Amino acid sequence: MSCASISYSTKNKPYAGKLAKHCQNQGFDVWVDWQGIKYGVMLVLLVVLVVGLTAFTGGGDDEPSTSAIHTPSPTPPQTPSPTLTSTPQVSIDYEYIIVKIDDGRVRLEPNLDSTILFELAGGTIIERDSHEQPVAEGSYQWLPVIIENQAGWVRNDIVDILSGEIAHNPDWTPYIHEFDGVEMVLVPAGCFVMGSTDEQLDYAVSTSRAYVENEQPVAELCFEEPFWIDRYEVTNEQYGSAASTCTKYSSDPNQPRICINWFDAQAYCEGRGEGYRLPTEAELEYGARGPDAWVYPWGDDFDGRLVNFCDTNCTFDGVEADETADDGYAYTAPVGSYALGASWVGALDLSGNVWEWTSSLYADYPYDKDDGREALDDTNTIRVIRAGSWYVSDYRTRAAYRNRYYAYDEDYGVGFRCARSR
Repeated sequence: MSCASISYSTKNKPYAGKLAKHCQNQGFDVWVDWQGIKYGVMLVLLVVLVVGLTAFTGGGDDEPSTSAIHTPSPTPPQTPSPTLTSTPQVSIDYEYIIVKIDDGRVRLEPNLDSTILFELAGGTIIERDSHEQPVAEGSYQWLPVIIENQAGWVRNDIVDILSGEIAHNPDWTPYIHEFDGVEMVLVPAGCFVMGSTDEQLDYAVSTSRAYVENEQPVAELCFEEPFWIDRYEVTNEQYGSAASTCTKYSSDPNQPRICINWFDAQAYCEGRGEGYRLPTEAELEYGARGPDAWVYPWGDDFDGRLVNFCDTNCTFDGVEADETADDGYAYTAPVGSYALGASWVGALDLSGNVWEWTSSLYADYPYDKDDGREALDDTNTIRVIRAGSWYVSDYRTRAAYRNRYYAYDEDYGVGFRCARSR
């Protein structure tokens, strides 16, 4: 068998290992110098030196690790060093480390905590920039990547999760990141059953089902690409003002912005930047229920402590208050007040507090984003609102419940949150 020897600069050690594995797959008996000198005589037919551009300027540990090779202050080559086709192509701009793998891209701020994602566009995640392999604190492993000829590391479990679909809610760990001062949560690709089964409706509604039949027929809906939604409902402070006609219900900076029509809500989201918009009703339901299609964001059983709805504090005419529950507020609550009611992706208030505008026109199920219901140029039609509100009974806080308003309506129980394509 042909023999090959691989040496490397310290910064390029991960790629020496990757190259060694590649050579072994091609039938070579490979010796890498971290393995120690072998006894006896070995006829080496191929010698490979792995040295990035930074090895010529760093000195010290950047010198090639094999003492038999001496490089007297060479001039860095003017052409890029060749790389294996399987190696991520990486570039750096002024603010972010950008990692490109195949047709996908992931952007992360340098030195972010390993659990925080900045922008997902498929592929993998750089966890940290380090010349030494980080210590795995769980069952995962670290995989090497190139960052401007320096070693970086990715977690294989996160690569596996983000490169495929999520099968169950507990499989996902929430990723939260601030975009221009606004926290958003990542909703991964996956499938769920949209709508309610007969059994779920029987459990939710003990009397007439007339108000919930629009949740059927159920159908599986899949998201091939991840997306982002705001972690919280848009607040008065974020919007820039409270609605002057609705201060009885929401006036504090951290209460949700209400009494806003669909057009103004959509314009606000679009004004946040490219890719921002109102979420579709399917996105809001998936963000609340997940692949397991939970009835509520926290699970299948109602808990009045986890949601702002018409409880013992509620004096809204026409709604029978639940005197057994006390959520602490008569009207809207500050966003995020019910941390234990977070959904599987980490979004708050996807049940109760205020109804939320969606981009979707009201239409019968099954949901089909391509049948015209996501047309944004229709200015005189009913749009879907989701998530329940502070003045509704518990069955209307279910994640599958559908309500609708005319797009120009401004109601004291309706607010919104924004979404962002990857």
